[in-house]
Amino acid sequence: MLSSLPKIKEVKGRWGRIRRRALWPHLGKEEMTELKYLTPDVARAFIEAVESGAISSSQPNQLNDNDPLFIRGLTAREYLNYCAICIRAFAAQEDRRSSAEIYRGWADGRHGGLLDLPPSSARAFSAWLTGSEHLGSHPFEFFRDRMCLYVNSREIDAKGRVVWLRLSSRKQFVTAYLVVASVALHSAGVPIYVDDAQNHAVFAVGDDYVGIVEDRIWEIGSPQWPVDAGILNTFSASFSLSDLTQFPTVMRQIEWFPGTKVTVKVG
Repeated sequence: MLSSLPKIKEVKGRWGRIRRRALWPHLGKEEMTELKYLTPDVARAFIEAVESGAISSSQPNQLNDNDPLFIRGLTAREYLNYCAICIRAFAAQEDRRSSAEIYRGWADGRHGGLLDLPPSSARAFSAWLTGSEHLGSHPFEFFRDRMCLYVNSREIDAKGRVVWLRLSSRKQFVTAYLVVASVALHSAGVPIYVDDAQNHAVFAVGDDYVGIVEDRIWEIGSPQWPVDAGILNTFSASFSLSDLTQFPTVMRQIEWFPGTKVTVKVG
């Protein structure tokens, strides 16, 4: 069992970092997939909402981490409406189908009985969510393997609704999805809070870092970036040096880490 675990080793080489925004004009949407979704208007709206406190990383004081993840009175129809708000924002087009049909067309598919619930019954939704029927399924992924939409049980204000957005990975396009979803929900008047909202705001304007390594490093293993390197999206967030040599301006902006030992995960 232990022999199958990835090994961490140090190899000789060169690695560094560069601001994400420095790559946007050169690499475009195919390499920097967040650009497909992070328009300047969306990024600006997210930053403003985070700075004003409308979107916060901190759970409201009334919330309890140990509470079951549901809202009193929430129905399957209302929950699916939240999902549809996010999905429509990604699709960037009007979709007149019901929220349930939109979810069915875009989500993971393993809904665990969510789509079979009586749409207007808060009791049925609560019993399903706090029971075991959906265990082993993925009812909260409204995009396959990409993002989760959670709800919490405590009433926050007169609306009695708060939505919690979380990531299921650190890929850069997933972070972009979360920013787009947050803006869409906020614009629809849905009270939300977002895990790690401040760092997502840094990402939205490209002020985080992307890792750079010498090509041969990738032949050995996956670089393990220092925790203080400012590389927020540590999974699939780096480039080989040869990807950038055609851009002299970019090459001059790379900050190389001191020393020549690169930590990699092998296997």
